[in-house]
Parts: sequence; C-alpha cells; structure tokens
Amino acid sequence: MTGRLLRGLALTSVVALLVGACTTGGSTNRGADAQGGGPVVFALSTDVDLLDPQQFRNDTAYIVTSALSGTLITEEYEETGDGTIKADGEYRSSIAEYPPTYSADRRTVTFKINQDAKFADGTPITAEDWVYTWQRIFEGPGYLSALLPLIGIESAASVRAPDPETLVVERAFDSPMFEPFMASPCCFGVMSKAAGEKQATADDPWAGKWFAQNPVSSGPLMIDSWKKGQELVMKKNPHHPDAERVRADQIVLKVVPSQEDRLALISRGAVDVTLDLALRDVQRLETNERVKVHDLDGRRVHYLGFNVASGPLADRKLREAISQAVPYSTLLEQVLFGYGQSVHSVISKGMPGYQDVFPTTQDLDAAKRLVAESGYRGESLPLAVRQSQPLDQAAATIVQDVLRQIGVTVELQTVPDSSFQEQVGQRKLPFFVMDWQSLGNDGFYQLSWVAQSDSPINYTGFANAEVDRIIKAGVPEADGAGRAQLVEQAARAFAEDMPWVPLFQPDNVVVTAAQIKSVNDFYDPLRRIEFLHRGAS
Repeated sequence: MTGRLLRGLALTSVVALLVGACTTGGSTNRGADAQGGGPVVFALSTDVDLLDPQQFRNDTAYIVTSALSGTLITEEYEETGDGTIKADGEYRSSIAEYPPTYSADRRTVTFKINQDAKFADGTPITAEDWVYTWQRIFEGPGYLSALLPLIGIESAASVRAPDPETLVVERAFDSPMFEPFMASPCCFGVMSKAAGEKQATADDPWAGKWFAQNPVSSGPLMIDSWKKGQELVMKKNPHHPDAERVRADQIVLKVVPSQEDRLALISRGAVDVTLDLALRDVQRLETNERVKVHDLDGRRVHYLGFNVASGPLADRKLREAISQAVPYSTLLEQVLFGYGQSVHSVISKGMPGYQDVFPTTQDLDAAKRLVAESGYRGESLPLAVRQSQPLDQAAATIVQDVLRQIGVTVELQTVPDSSFQEQVGQRKLPFFVMDWQSLGNDGFYQLSWVAQSDSPINYTGFANAEVDRIIKAGVPEADGAGRAQLVEQAARAFAEDMPWVPLFQPDNVVVTAAQIKSVNDFYDPLRRIEFLHRGAS
C-alpha cells in the first residue's frame, strides 16, 4: 500500500532506537520447544475490564473473550510465510459440524453439535446451551440483539433445540453474513446455561455480574490466573476442538500502561507482543533486528463528524468546504507516518462496494469559494477530540491550521473519553473526530450502524430516507454483485449530504519479537491470540 512506500523512503534516515533498562515484573521461562511452545508474553496498555462476551468491554477484554469463546463453526486459515495467518474464505467444523444443513429456501439452518465439545470445566456443550446463549442475547445484558436482525434472526424464538445435539435456526432471509457471524468469536460464542442459571439472582437474572468476572470458557484458551491490574495468564483448553492448534504453553497478558515502557520492553526482547505504540516509534523499530513490525491492512475509519441538525455546520456548503480543505496526504505522512491509507467513503476501503465518493485531494481555492457561498460568519467552531486518542489529536491540529487558511476558526477541545462518549451519544457535539471499525467485512453492516437514521452510533443526526431505503433493501440481498452495487449507491447518497468527512484508515500494526508466528491478518479486528507461537526467526 502507499504508506509502505512512504515508510521505505523515511527509514533510510532513521537512527537506532535507544532504550533504557526495564523489567518484565515476572520470572516466566520464555524458551521454546521444537513444537513452538513456551509462553507468549504481551505488554498491553490496560487490564481487562469485564469478561462477559455479550457486553461492551475494552480492547483487552475483547482480546481475551475472543479466545474464551467457542463458536458453532470457525474460519479456516493459511500460514502466509511472513509470520501471519490469513482467512482463506472457507469454514470448518468447531463446536458444531460443518457444513450445517440448509432448507430449500435456505432460511432454516440445522447444526449438529460436536458430541466431544465441552466447556473448560469438562461439562458437555449441548444445543440447550446455544438456546440459552441466544435467549440471553435478546433478553439479557449487552448489545448483540442489535446485530442479529442483520442476518435475519429476529427474536429468541428463532432458535430451538429439538434434542441435545441439534440446533435449529429460523431466519427471515438468507444472509451472506450468517456464516461469518456464526464463526465470530467476538460475539457469538456459546455460554454455559448451567452456570448462568446457578449464578442468576432476582436482580440479575442473566448473571451479568458473575459472568463479568467468571467466564466458563468454551474457546481454545482458558484463564489460568488473573492478578488484576498486573497480568492475566491463559492456557490451552484441552476440551476445545481446536486444542491441537494451540502451540504456546501460555499466553501472558501483562499490564504496562506506559507507552515508553512497552516500547522499551519490546525493543530489548523482554516481551513478545505489544500494541498501540506511537507510530513514530513503530517506524524506528523497523530497523531493530529483534522485532518484527507486522503492518496489516486495517478497516477502522477516522472521520470528522458534524452536527447536521443545528449550528453553523448544519450548512452543507460549509461542510463541503471543510472536506475540500482537508490535506489528506499530509495526514498520512504526519499522523500515520505511512502506516495507513486514505479513505474516501463511509465504507472502509477493502469492503465490497467501496468506491471513492468524497473528495480525494485538497483544493483550497474551492474550499474558500464554498466558505464565501455559505452562511458562515466567522463563528468559532469547537472541535472535540478524545483524550485517549493521539492520532485524532494530531489530525485535529492539522485540520485546525488548514481551516484557518480558508477563513474558518476552530477551537480544539480535548475531552475525557467518558464525557466525550456521553456528549457524542446525545448528539451534543457540533464538530468532532471519531472512528468506526466493523466486525464484519460488509458494507451494510457498517452502513446500518453509522448511516441509518435510527442508529445509536449515528452521532451526527444525519437522516436520509433514500439511504435508509437502500440499507433496508441491501441487508437481505444475497447476490454479491448486487449487494456491492447497493452499498455504493448508499455511500454516494450519504456523501451527497456530507454529514462527516473521512480522514484516514490506519493499518493494523502489531509489533512482535522476530520469532513469533501466526499473527492474525484476518479482515476483522480480533487478535486470535490462541494461534501465536514461537518459531525460527
């Protein structure tokens, strides 16, 4: 991608990285055997907040719960030869046999549960556990009930268990997203009915508080120990169908809040994997023979959002002027340091149906003309960014400077994350930098969240009946070419109103020790840490 060329030019002048002494805080033996064993040690910025796989949680918790969650089926993958694994577009058996049986109209799907599948505590996984899991999605805590209508599942009554080994799913339509969802360890892993019913209380009938701290693993890993605020250790779940694919003895997640400490640890080989390093520092690590920078395609879109319902930015001409003024190539160079690409749609680049539908280059003359034609009269526009997001802060500073050049005054406001989320969720922010990443590589999944009028993630107040109509028609569309065409139509209609302006799409950057293999390069943001292991560097 373009960013890699930019980095190649920059690296010729990079000086060697100097790191100070730092300790890992443990005595784990990190040697490897011939099969790639030994522990794999992470340095992560935060600890797990909660472990209920059906509730919103932080990034570290998503990493952990994805490895604790057993799915009906799973995506097959292939080793690439560069230390990563990629999904190959095929599925295989996991907790259930693959393929399932489809009715003639493909609306009824029957899964046969693997009789050998068990939870980590040794109890069998049955179809009743799956029915409980889906009932909990619709009636219990969490957000997943908003996802299932996208694949034609409208209520808990859509799922039944005629016997312990048979799960039947009734769908309103045949969705191309159905099998990807059923293979997603983020959201659709089975939970223990016996544990949930035992721990339920009158105030908490779905045992949300208990599951938040006490997962019953159905996935390839299980928790071995957890010292809150320090480290969480995972090991192989011997009862999972993929147990033989887990090659590391342990996955150790150490909490290292300081970016500087994480950089020092990975630089001198004291840990094996780290995330969320400053991209300027990642660039320097490219010359360090002890580490490997995995520069993988990402799907997260960062954007400038506008309140289209009131205030100066309700004026479309002013919004278009801002879109013409944004220095897209400068953002790639000075914010992403080449680790990313420009994106010019409400759809992530790489999704079927993506086309450039927003401005792709800066045009200050056009921007000045549009400001003059608008109703803008010099008001100061507050531009809010989250306190935890250095990329957004750097981008906002560049945007502020360039808007000054076209006569638009911007006041930057760095807002604590909780306050930012509260205000943007209530559509109280007139101008902000935000991002979105879909769990599915599907345009209508993304559009349903960020562009549909009644979506809680539509933070701009944008409402367009034509966009809503196309989304409604497109969600059940099974033909790939027809689906991509409808995605493009919806994206063009969205861009015509311009409720937000895409800024960039960062790469998924993972920094590992040189000998770490099977780093996940799937299309989704899930880490799949269970496959990591040591190999020859």
